[in-house]
Amino acid sequence: MAEATIKVKLDKATRFLDDLADNIKAGAQEGLRKSARGVHREAFDWLSGKGNSPGSYPVPVETGNLRRLLDWLEPGEKKSFEGDVFEAGELEAIIYNSAAYSDTIHKGEGSSAKFGPRQFLFDGYDQFDQGGRVQGTIEKEIAQRLPS
Repeated sequence: MAEATIKVKLDKATRFLDDLADNIKAGAQEGLRKSARGVHREAFDWLSGKGNSPGSYPVPVETGNLRRLLDWLEPGEKKSFEGDVFEAGELEAIIYNSAAYSDTIHKGEGSSAKFGPRQFLFDGYDQFDQGGRVQGTIEKEIAQRLPS
């Protein structure tokens, strides 16, 4: 008995979709890197007060330790500092401060309770993200990697 068959392979389509997914991921990661650098710069400014008045905001620079320990992780990166581990997933960027007293200042607790929260990380993000800059940066990086 004779059989008629046809085999349709999706190799080209699968490769195209895999490449497209890789390009989207690479674009998103680069957009996250650029955004994290920008948020870090803005948060740094919130830790660069000129006055010596305790509790003022931007936070006044006394030793520079709070600014020195402000850092960021790019997608997939991991760092540790004095027992704390900071790890960003493949599609995450993290801006953090590893100074022992950074949380006290950020939340306005403990010795900073009388001054209230000075949320330099959130304020840095808000300052950078005006007009949806984070999303725009990510979208731009993805668009540059898509086939025309």
